[in-house]
Amino acid sequence: MFSSIHFFLIFLVLFTITPQNSLEKQSTDFTFKNPFQEIYEFLLKNLKFSGLAGIYSEIKQEEEEKEKKGNKENYIDKEPKIITSEIPLSLTEENCSGYGQIVIVDNQTQCACPLDRVGYLCQLPRKTACSVEMISPELSCKLSIDGSKNKGFDGAIGLPCLIYDPNAIIQFEFLMNCNFSEENNQTVENVTFDYFVKNPDDSFALSREPKTDQKLSFKIFNFNQISDDSFKFFLEMLNTSFIGQTGIFFNLSVHDIPNYFYTGFRLYFESKSNLPESQSGIYSQFIDITGKFAFHENNNKSKLKFLFFLLLIPVIAFFVIFFVIRKKKAKSKIKIKTS
Repeated sequence: MFSSIHFFLIFLVLFTITPQNSLEKQSTDFTFKNPFQEIYEFLLKNLKFSGLAGIYSEIKQEEEEKEKKGNKENYIDKEPKIITSEIPLSLTEENCSGYGQIVIVDNQTQCACPLDRVGYLCQLPRKTACSVEMISPELSCKLSIDGSKNKGFDGAIGLPCLIYDPNAIIQFEFLMNCNFSEENNQTVENVTFDYFVKNPDDSFALSREPKTDQKLSFKIFNFNQISDDSFKFFLEMLNTSFIGQTGIFFNLSVHDIPNYFYTGFRLYFESKSNLPESQSGIYSQFIDITGKFAFHENNNKSKLKFLFFLLLIPVIAFFVIFFVIRKKKAKSKIKIKTS
C-alpha cells in the first residue's frame, strides 16, 4: 500500500518533469532548477524509495543518451569554423591533448586532430607499422667460415654473413619506413597543422619529434642476462628517417664488447623501431668474429684485478724482508756459538 509520502513524491515527479523542459526552452542564458525538484532529489537520496528512484533515473538516463547521441552525430560532419577568442569555449587547447585545434560544429566546440592523433580529444596516438632493413654492411653469407658446412644452420639466419676481426669498427646503415595501420575518420577540411614530418600522400605523419627512447634502437644481446641493456643504443634520426628517405647511421667497435656477450665467437644484435602504438619492425643478424681473439675485459673486473695486485705487492715485499732479516739473525747466532 502506498503511504501519503509515496503519493506526495509521485505528485512531485509529475510536477517537475514537464515544467523543466519549458523553462529550458525559454532561457539559454542561465540554468533554473525547480525548488520542488531539489526537494524530490533530497528525499530520494535520503529515504531511498527504490521504485520512484528507478522511474526518475530512467528518465534522466534517456535524456542524457539522447544528448550524447546528438553530440556524436554532429561531430565534425559539417563545415567547421576555427574558434576565435570572441566565441565562448567549452574546450581548451589542453582539452585537445595539446595536439588538436578547436573548431565549431553546429554551435558546439569540438577537437579537430592532426593525422597522427585519434580520439574525441586527440588523446591517442594513431597506430602505425614500421619496417627496418640494413643497407650496409652488405651480407656475404657462407656455409661456414672455413668453407665446410656447419650442422644446425637453417637458411641464412644461422649462416655466417657478417665476418670481422676482433679490432674491427663496423659501420651500419639502416632504413626505417613507417605508415599508418589505422583508419582515421576525423580529418577536417580547411584546418591545417604543423608536422615534424609528413608523407605527401598523408600515409604517415608525426606532429612532434619523438623522444629519444622512441627512436630506432640497436642492441647486442647478452644471452646470460637478456635484460642487460649495457650495449643498447638509441640512434640519431632526421625527420625524413621516419619515412625511409634518409639513412640511419651507427658505428660499432667490436673491441669494446665484453667477452660475456659472445656465444661461440658470435654476437647477436637487433635493430628495432620504438614509436608508440607501433607494430615494431625488427632487423636481426649475427656477427662472427675470427682471427687472433683478445676479449675486452669488463671495466669493473679490470679495476678489481688492478687493486688486487696493488695490495699483493706490499704483502709479498713484507714476507721477503721478514725472511731475509730472519736468515741474517740465524747466521749471526751460528757465528757466536762457533767462537
